[in-house]
Parts: sequence; C-alpha cells; structure tokens
Amino acid sequence: MIKLERAWIERRNAYYQNKTQPTHAEVYDQVNRDTIEVCNRFGTDINELLTRTRSKKVAEARAVICTVALERLRPLGISEGDVAKFLGMSRTTMRTALERWQRNNKE
Repeated sequence: MIKLERAWIERRNAYYQNKTQPTHAEVYDQVNRDTIEVCNRFGTDINELLTRTRSKKVAEARAVICTVALERLRPLGISEGDVAKFLGMSRTTMRTALERWQRNNKE
C-alpha cells in the first residue's frame, strides 16, 4: 500500500511540475497591481477602499476589484471567503458588490 501511495504521489508531482501555473504569491502580486490600477482608474486610493465609505466611486472600485480578484484566484482553489479577507471585507460585502456590479453592467 505504501509503495502504491508513493508511486501515485510521484506521478502527481511530475504532472504538476510540467504544468506552468503561476504560484499563489505571483497571483496575489498581480491582484495587488490590478488593485492599484483600478484605484487609479476610479480616482481613489487603497486606503479609501478599506474604509467603510459608501461613495459611488469607491463602491464601484471595490466591485471591480472583487471581480478581478475572484477571476484570478478561483482557478487556484482559493475560496470566496479567503478572497474577501485578502481584500479586507466580509464575504457578504464582497458578494453584494459583485451582484451590484453584474446587475449594473448587464446593459
């Protein structure tokens, strides 16, 4: 049983070594860069995003950042809750921002 398990682990590791997926750190760095770019586009700064302000430009920037972060982090198996923590908000707040963004951009 141990030999079979070892062989399976070696095959799995060889498979994943051949894949060229970015590491978690690389993806988090990209999300940070995306956050800065979105803040510049909406005329806000990162500190404003972390406050509880409900101004339109900050709320829209948060929604865009949530969308981008989820698109980049979900394929790595990172949950919505973890993405929300990374962005400094609750999962419910993030979900509301995403729904509002999708509803407003359907048109």
